[in-house]
Amino acid sequence: MRLPRGRRTRGFFGGWQELGRFALSGTAGSVVFYGLYELVYWLRLVPQYNAPFSWAVGYLLASVVTHGIHRRHTFRWPTPYWDTLGRTVFVYVITLTATTALDFALVENGMHHRLAWLVTLLAGGSANYFALRHWGFRPGNGP
Repeated sequence: MRLPRGRRTRGFFGGWQELGRFALSGTAGSVVFYGLYELVYWLRLVPQYNAPFSWAVGYLLASVVTHGIHRRHTFRWPTPYWDTLGRTVFVYVITLTATTALDFALVENGMHHRLAWLVTLLAGGSANYFALRHWGFRPGNGP
């Protein structure tokens, strides 16, 4: 059953359809993110902290893209892009800070930077889903 735009599935997890849309949207955003990460990593702009710096830059730039994808496709939020960005930027900043710290810790403790990227992506993606679902795109923050 297709949900009308702006209507939410009840429950903490949001249902399989919403989770599936998040996974597909997240995969698309992750492809962009990974490309940016590898580019910044290759440039070695901050050699001492190359992996976490590359993570942070890639995350910031990819968040602009993924916000639009999640707004339109994952959560089917009908308001304009800029109307939802204010609340979700807070989620992205908190997640960016936490995941950059996690990526730094993993790499500093000997994990290969690409494996650290994947582990951090999975942890951060899970946190993002719940934060965006229950706060960023919550009822009352839209139609």
